[in-house]
Amino acid sequence: MNRTNKRCVIVAAGSLYGRKIAVSEGDFVIAADAGYKYCDERNIKYDLLVGDFDSAEKPDFAGEIVVLPQKKDITDSWQAIEEGVKRGFCEFHIYGGSGSRADHTLANIQAAVYQAERGRRVFIYCEKMVITAINNGSIKIANPIYNCASEETGVEEPHFGVFSYRGRAEGVDIIGAEYELRNGALTDDFPLGAANLFRRYSEKVEISVKNGTILVCWQDIL
Repeated sequence: MNRTNKRCVIVAAGSLYGRKIAVSEGDFVIAADAGYKYCDERNIKYDLLVGDFDSAEKPDFAGEIVVLPQKKDITDSWQAIEEGVKRGFCEFHIYGGSGSRADHTLANIQAAVYQAERGRRVFIYCEKMVITAINNGSIKIANPIYNCASEETGVEEPHFGVFSYRGRAEGVDIIGAEYELRNGALTDDFPLGAANLFRRYSEKVEISVKNGTILVCWQDIL
């Protein structure tokens, strides 16, 4: 089966921040360690369970389980992504991938960069923000309040940021934003791309980079 256009949803054990775990028909769901509890609480069927079970007892699960050693060099979420890659997936959505453990949040960002540089895309759902990495590519982000009155959302103008991850990123375009950039450059030691804004009457923001890896994070409406 060709799964390159299918989504893999990974449910980890960090904070959900009140988010709904968005699972669509045809998605492949992986529970990463104690993330299976979120799935059970929400009656979400997971196809694969991955973890070392140091934070939760291994459940009675009749499906496929990948048991990891507790002493290892990778995180459960990293291995969950790798299991998805083995099964042919190129798009990953991680819930519970951030929270009070900053080291795990940063590890997931590094995983997003690692996969981006291999032609895949990882989305990390944080508190009112989504983070992804882009390597020599582009992304279109829908304006969360396009054609929507501010009193309906409580947000006047949602913000987003674009940051270089490795050294210098060149040929950066940010189109449809309050502060646009055309064929610009970003470096990893100066936050030029922080605190940008969606324009209210712009349907989307288009962000691209010709040479380099960038992190993109944007505010979404829960």
